[in-house]
Amino acid sequence: MKILRALNFRAKRRAERAFYAELLELSGQVAMVHQELTAAVDHFADTFDDGMLASHVGESFTCTETDAIASLLLAAGRRDAAVTWLECHADGDEYGDAHNQGTEVWHDEEDPFPTAVDIREYAHALVA
Repeated sequence: MKILRALNFRAKRRAERAFYAELLELSGQVAMVHQELTAAVDHFADTFDDGMLASHVGESFTCTETDAIASLLLAAGRRDAAVTWLECHADGDEYGDAHNQGTEVWHDEEDPFPTAVDIREYAHALVA
């Protein structure tokens, strides 16, 4: 009986060591993926933190695509760049679009005065 307990203890220790070795390897892989993602987000933010780029192509993106760009810029800590993208995109939005600024003339008896979206509040809501 003592021999079985000793064997069982050794098997248990061997299994624990194998488990912790695998866990250590996985945590290293997770750290590598985290570094790669951080580098990719930083590269994206460096590239898209450009007001001239936003003003040239911002209206060409859909609202969903612009929200995705703004969200990634916000996640990278580039709030002003995110707001710039949303504002440049909003210049082309029409009544009923997500970023509408309410500047166009609209004749609708139910909503004769379209309300402009506050872009800074909208950006804040993206990351909330």
